[in-house]
Amino acid sequence: MNQSVRKHLIEVARNRANPSITYQQLSNDCNLGLFMGNPEDRNSISDILRDIGTYEHEHKRPLLTALVLMLATKGMTMSASLMALVVSSTA
Repeated sequence: MNQSVRKHLIEVARNRANPSITYQQLSNDCNLGLFMGNPEDRNSISDILRDIGTYEHEHKRPLLTALVLMLATKGMTMSASLMALVVSSTA
């Protein structure tokens, strides 16, 4: 599990003014070197977030990955957890 990403998400969660972050900003802040316009990089960050989400769930803690948002058209956003739910329900 990527501890630097997990720790950063904990800090994001503590920010009551804006407790969310985009995939790209997370990559930038944690120096992951990923570009969300690249499908392989999106898969990489998804793997990182899945590991963190699984770990937090197993330890009965809040789902940190729900703080990560995908920028969509017209300023709408979708959380990583919701996106995973939508994708899994259509598969």
